[in-house]
Amino acid sequence: MQQAAQLDSAREETDHGPPQFLPDGKNSLVQVSSRRVENTGIYIASLDGNDRTRVLTTNFNAMFVPPGYLTFVRGAALVAQRFDW
Repeated sequence: MQQAAQLDSAREETDHGPPQFLPDGKNSLVQVSSRRVENTGIYIASLDGNDRTRVLTTNFNAMFVPPGYLTFVRGAALVAQRFDW
């Protein structure tokens, strides 16, 4: 088994949540926790490199729901937002 992502000490990352693979099979959603709030959130991570793009600032996990929604908690509400990765 190969590790999909490593914690980045320069970004003070403390944890990565389990990845959820997107339908293209090349990217996944991953929740990243960091001691620095500006690095905490939901990222799209590429399997063919170390490229990551933050799509949502949150301490909670998010989930892709077909045909194209990102679901996540905001305050006390469950939000479903259109999502085109």
